[in-house]
Amino acid sequence: MRSDGYFTLPGDLVGVDLEQVARVRRAVRAVTNAGWAASFVMVYDDALALAAQYGAVVEAVSGNRPLFDIQASLVDPALSQAGFGPHRDRPFGPAEGTATPRSFRGRKGKFAEMPKFCTCWIGLFDVGSGFGSGVRVRLSEAMPDNGCMYVLPRAADHGYSEGDMLSVSGPNAVAPHKWGLRQSPTGNPIWSPNQNQAFASVRAVPCHSGDAMVISHRVLHWGSQGRPESELGPRISLTCSLAKPSFEQPFVQDVGVLGQSLEARLALAAAQTLSYEDQASRSMTIDPEKREVYERLCRSFDGFTEQYAERVSRFAPEAEGGKRRKKQRKM
Repeated sequence: MRSDGYFTLPGDLVGVDLEQVARVRRAVRAVTNAGWAASFVMVYDDALALAAQYGAVVEAVSGNRPLFDIQASLVDPALSQAGFGPHRDRPFGPAEGTATPRSFRGRKGKFAEMPKFCTCWIGLFDVGSGFGSGVRVRLSEAMPDNGCMYVLPRAADHGYSEGDMLSVSGPNAVAPHKWGLRQSPTGNPIWSPNQNQAFASVRAVPCHSGDAMVISHRVLHWGSQGRPESELGPRISLTCSLAKPSFEQPFVQDVGVLGQSLEARLALAAAQTLSYEDQASRSMTIDPEKREVYERLCRSFDGFTEQYAERVSRFAPEAEGGKRRKKQRKM
């Protein structure tokens, strides 16, 4: 993690249960076949249990705590679907230059220089399924043929630890072998290599059964679009992120409520689906009727923390945190 911004974790160290993986994979298919977003798989106990299992390992390594930033997806290359485009899990906008260095721990202690936010991406291939995939839990094989994760290692990315303040051109350009930001013809900022030799730094990270990939909040990564004729089938994944509590709070006020309340799980699934839609493939947009349902589910739950409720309210107006709602009810 310290050198590349990510690392791989063998499934044997986690003690993966392939039977449980198969149940979650089938659940994702059942949810999506019924017309719901894949993230609604979290209504099943097995999905939350998998996130907790891998999250415990990542917590021991990074010192970060689960946020319950849980999300699932099913990406089918046969339908021209692709994973998220190049992005950092936590960009800082105008504050890049100052906030980025502070988003890593200090140089002393057990977790020295570790990121204060990370996601785990885990390959959980059910060998008997007929299909070849943050915690990001891969529920099917993820290979270049059907699309897998690609990363830009820290050494080739000036913005990883310093912030995206330098362009690929001009007097303060990043080094030729590194990547930086440039303005696209549409006016939007895009990451790109300074020179062609920088393309050599990009790494494909295939994911096998039970293996994990833990990524920093600052590593530039994306999900590729696989070959439509691939025999490996769709990539099914479950993600969960962790953070240092002082850096980012959990998404729900009472983490125990997810184990007891169907309402809480439905609301979180809806909120996650809405908030991540802008990064999804165009072929995976939300149906207007479902969007209305998702927004209602968000508004029906008052257990989000205020920080997350503010984020959700951008996609589901009037969705608020529990403390604020309680104050309004007393008025």
